[in-house]
Amino acid sequence: MTKLEINPIVFLTIDSWGYSQNFAGNAIHSANPEVFNLLCQNFFFQILESLKNATAKSNQASLESGRIILPEKEKIAAMLFENSFEKNPCLEKIIKKISTLNSRLLIFADTKDKLSNNTISAIKKLAGSSGIADEKISISSELNLEIENNDGVLILNFGNVCLQNLALRILSDGKIFKKISVFASLLPFRFPPAIEKNILTIFPDENPTSILNEVIAENNLNQFLISNSSLVNVEAKITDAVNSKKYVFVRANISDLRQAVETESFGQVVKAIKKIDQSLAKIFTAVLKNSGVLIITAAIGGGEQMIENSKRKNFIPFVIAGEKFQKKVSNFVPSVIKSKGTVADIAPTILDILKIEKPTAMTGESLIK
Repeated sequence: MTKLEINPIVFLTIDSWGYSQNFAGNAIHSANPEVFNLLCQNFFFQILESLKNATAKSNQASLESGRIILPEKEKIAAMLFENSFEKNPCLEKIIKKISTLNSRLLIFADTKDKLSNNTISAIKKLAGSSGIADEKISISSELNLEIENNDGVLILNFGNVCLQNLALRILSDGKIFKKISVFASLLPFRFPPAIEKNILTIFPDENPTSILNEVIAENNLNQFLISNSSLVNVEAKITDAVNSKKYVFVRANISDLRQAVETESFGQVVKAIKKIDQSLAKIFTAVLKNSGVLIITAAIGGGEQMIENSKRKNFIPFVIAGEKFQKKVSNFVPSVIKSKGTVADIAPTILDILKIEKPTAMTGESLIK
């Protein structure tokens, strides 16, 4: 193994640590985290953009995989716009089966939802091209349709709880379920496996390939990984891992701030930020002692926007602190936020620091070139 110029790297993903220059409702600004601010002022610091209208899950997936992974609704809306929705193999299989059996297709959906109605139109278009007449397609938001032998059932489950309950009613009623030729959902319900196995999911969860930890492991570099923990509780583990000189990559996903944000208590969030900042001081001391690099970011914000109904700006900080990343002139950020990248650029940047070639599946770009 080639000796690295930078060793080790500590990578902290602090859930809900967003960035905003709007001080109203900004618990991070109110907490005034001195250590974090000094790192931003004196080392590599950029403002990145997380995905708009995204969930923490899709942002985290984009961070891990080094490419943009759209939330489920956004992904389907994009496919409808690009006329690629009807080309889904699973959907084609369902339509073909209904056509072969000359049976009905029962679509359960929230008919007041625009995306659901656009999806229904696309399904009808595909069904029509396969010889299924409109009268063979029934649409309802409730279980008020009599299910006949060989009927196909498709549920457009865009997060509607009523449709989830409807699905459970059908799946738990043996007399009804045995009549159905195919039972499908547009998106995963995430029921227990014993129930989920009876559902054909048209757009299953996307499992990103070439994720950061896997790429590092493939290059035979030792890693020390901690998931969803309080930084205060694991700071000793992190500093011990750094001081042991056994690990090239030390990573921790920190949950303190997210848990505080979920309480909706401004004071609790400020308190959590101050504790995290104290831990950052101890970790950075260990990193510098070992000529390493400390990287701090988040997948999504929250602590910077504590006002109810405030419009999230989707900005997150990205800090690389280490001797090789020290600024010649100490400064913070411009008066106007200008994002210079996205969450998808984080993994390629880390691989660049590690001198590891970026996999072709990663479409993000290194931020240090």
